[in-house]
Amino acid sequence: MNSFINLGFSIEEIQMMMNTNILIQNQPDDVLKEAISLLKKIGCQTIQIKNIIYTNPFYFNQDGKKVIKMIQYLEDCGITNIPVLLDMNPYLLNYSVEELKKIVTKNSCKEYLLDHILI
Repeated sequence: MNSFINLGFSIEEIQMMMNTNILIQNQPDDVLKEAISLLKKIGCQTIQIKNIIYTNPFYFNQDGKKVIKMIQYLEDCGITNIPVLLDMNPYLLNYSVEELKKIVTKNSCKEYLLDHILI
């Protein structure tokens, strides 16, 4: 849980995340660090990371490779500010590329996300 404390979470906030996603309790700290590191690599600031994982503690259940593919798909769609998008819509991290493609086509991805999800 040091990863959460290092981000500035209070004990109450950590407990709330654990109550929401009980699988976090069994995650080794290095797994949590890796998931947090992925968000840092795509340019998320600490406050964005904190918001993303507090709002969506199920992010820690996701496979990092799947998340990277989904982020690449968003970039291919022309989304340029992924950290802001994820901060505003943390549950996007739970989607696979295939699930996103069912919602939008590559040609309309950016417009859809800007018109529907970011509102």
